[in-house]
Amino acid sequence: MSERTLSFVTLLKQNSDVLEILREQDIVLFCRNLRTGKISRSRFSALYRNNPLFWEVPQWSFSLSESDAAGVIDLLEEKRALIKGEINQLHLSVRESESLPPSFGGEYEEIQEMTLEQRSNHIVRAIEALDAALNEPRITAHQVASLMTDAAIYSTVINKVSIEEMAGEENLLAQRYLLQITAKTELLMSSFVEALSRNYNLNHTVEMIMEKTDGVTSRHMSRVFLLSIRFLDELRHEFEYAGLYQRLQSRMKSYMPLYEPLRERYPFTRFEPSTILPGPLRFNRKSIEANMLGILLHDLGKNRNLVYFDGGEGYDRDIIEKHAFDGFRMVREKTVYDQSIASVAGLHHEYYGHEQGYGVFRSTYGEYRKKFPDHSFDAVLTNEYNDIVSFKALAYFPAKVLEIVDVYDALIDRERRYKEPLSSGEALIFMRKNMIDRDLKLDPILFDQFIKFLQKAKLI
Repeated sequence: MSERTLSFVTLLKQNSDVLEILREQDIVLFCRNLRTGKISRSRFSALYRNNPLFWEVPQWSFSLSESDAAGVIDLLEEKRALIKGEINQLHLSVRESESLPPSFGGEYEEIQEMTLEQRSNHIVRAIEALDAALNEPRITAHQVASLMTDAAIYSTVINKVSIEEMAGEENLLAQRYLLQITAKTELLMSSFVEALSRNYNLNHTVEMIMEKTDGVTSRHMSRVFLLSIRFLDELRHEFEYAGLYQRLQSRMKSYMPLYEPLRERYPFTRFEPSTILPGPLRFNRKSIEANMLGILLHDLGKNRNLVYFDGGEGYDRDIIEKHAFDGFRMVREKTVYDQSIASVAGLHHEYYGHEQGYGVFRSTYGEYRKKFPDHSFDAVLTNEYNDIVSFKALAYFPAKVLEIVDVYDALIDRERRYKEPLSSGEALIFMRKNMIDRDLKLDPILFDQFIKFLQKAKLI
């Protein structure tokens, strides 16, 4: 290789924003096999499509020509200058505005004016529209996506408004008052399960969500819901029909070092490959619908007058953390939703007991440990709610799935106000580096499956 080159990893460390430029320009990389010394060439897009973290494969090194590297850096500087101008303009418009965009959008006031019966009927109409569409042989993925988006946005806000109205009431009274809403929302989840079974390509839902609501939190909740339920459905299929558990067992020893920090945080009866995932995860219709409902309501505790972005003037982490506790209590105490639904919503920022986790599980386990000081966990990950409430397992599978999607969406959210949004590739790199390798917060196995899911769904 006579042409002067620059290490791709070196360029990436110096300029983490180069991934988007490399994808746009489709630069050719030199690929050296460290075992044989053989050098081949491959386009960045092909390598990235096959593995968004391809440069971490141990037996290969990657480089690009110095001329290509210089061109990439020049384009990066131009892009940064453009973004800086846009951000300055955004900051100016925010300062000139009387208030930030509403957290839950104009739908909040609209639903406040409805009677409970009208709200319930609104969800019924969403169910009927979606079910009718699924029985229409010529229905398009775009039409299904539109109906699912509407249903996700409005059912979330209907639940929030209705539950908040009962916040100060005695629990049994609140539960009776909300029976219609909870029953109809549960039926809606059944329609979503049916829609997922049709395997529609719903990749354009993000743009639809941006068009259908001006609520920053509503947009985030709807995006996370629709992406999470697709990811959950893919995992269900992989475990039930594609032998995922058996494939994981053959690779579990390589995952063990990543889980090692858990031994310092919590006591385990034993810590070996079978501790991580003791057996194949079981799925049934009821648990799937419950998981979906927990994801739908995961940010229910957020204050409608706050925009939850990390940073900025007046940022208060205590307020940010409080939403997980509030949402957990609201669903558990004020509604007749299954307790597992409250746990999905409440445990989606636990970060495996890391100090930066919000601590719903840590607080309940702390009280349990006072009564049973010799307790130890049998497993890390479970899909059985009873294993969580009895403290047999450390983490609840649907909540860990939601945790990954929630972090991912927050990092790529184009509406981030105090930090620039990341590209999909940049977000995955950040999550791997900072939330698995450096500090274990996300589940390593589920994170790897999430990357594969994004690739299969053509989302990266």
